[in-house]
This record gives sequence, C-alpha cells and structure tokens, in this order.
Amino acid sequence: MSLAWPYILVLLGMYLEGEVVLITSIIAAQHGHLDLWIVLTSGAVGTFMADCTSFFLGRIKGQSWVESKRRLRPRIRIIERRLHRHPWLVFFGYRFMYGFRSVVPIVLGVTRIKTVKFLIFSAVSIVVWIAVWGALGYAFGTWILTQLRSIKHAEKFIIGALIIVAIIVLIKRRKKSKKAAEADQSEVVDL
Repeated sequence: MSLAWPYILVLLGMYLEGEVVLITSIIAAQHGHLDLWIVLTSGAVGTFMADCTSFFLGRIKGQSWVESKRRLRPRIRIIERRLHRHPWLVFFGYRFMYGFRSVVPIVLGVTRIKTVKFLIFSAVSIVVWIAVWGALGYAFGTWILTQLRSIKHAEKFIIGALIIVAIIVLIKRRKKSKKAAEADQSEVVDL
C-alpha cells in the first residue's frame, strides 16, 4: 500500500502542475526510486484528469462565466482566433504552450466540440507531451543531478536568493491583484 503513495503524488502533481513534477519524477525513476512506466502512466492520468476538469468546467459554466474571468480574457481571445484558423494545431499544440494548458480546455468546453472528440484529442496530445517531456527528463536527468552536485557548496546562498525572489514575486502579485480588484470595483461603481 505504501508503495503506491509516490505514484499518487505524481498523479496529483501532474493534475496541478506539469513539467516540473514529471521531470523530477523521471529523475527519481532514473535513479531507481520509482518505476518509470508507472511514473509516465500516473503523469498521463493526472494530466488527463486536469484536462477533463477544465473542459467540463467550461461546458457547465458556459461562455458568460469564461468571459467574466478578467485575467483570462487576453488568452481566451488568442485561443479563439487560433481555434478558428487552425483547430487541429490548437488541439495538439496547446499542451506545449505554457500558460494555455488549463485555459484551452475551458474554452473548448464552451465551444460546440463533441465531448468524445475532445477526450480523444486530449488523450493523444497527452501521450505525445508525456513522451517528449519524458525523453527530455530522462536524457537530461543525469546532467541536472551533476549540476546540482557541483553547486552544493553554494546551496545556502541559492536557497536564500530563491526565497527573496519568491517574496518579491508574491508582493508584486498581491499589488497587481489589489489593482485589478480596485479596477473591477470602479467598473461596478461607474455602472
């Protein structure tokens, strides 16, 4: 039973994130801590679950809900334009477009695409995506670990710098969220 937990965590990590979880899991598999095929399968299932969640969210909530998401509007416009010009490219390519992976299934859920068609295209694109990132993770896994070992003497400084960067990013996001909320509030008042 306890042997399943790492793979459940891979599945959940893939549901929430993507490449980083996949690559670190592949590196763990490469060093004998996990089974590579179970990692890839768990990753594919987690990614498929995320796609389905997003698709059905768009399908159930509808166009007005999607349009109400102010932060998503620019990406939604790009997706809609590309969907009309190159639907097959969007179906297969969105997985590789950072920042669009979770938005595209939502937009597709709002469209008239048949659910079965979406599920098939999602599954095929996931297999391709897992294969590409899996190969990259496996090929560069040893190199990544070698690089990490060579910076071991500076790890305290690196961790400190990463914490400072994370704090700065969080402060900037909070300020941006406050400005967006103030802008939304002013729109409500102006009506």
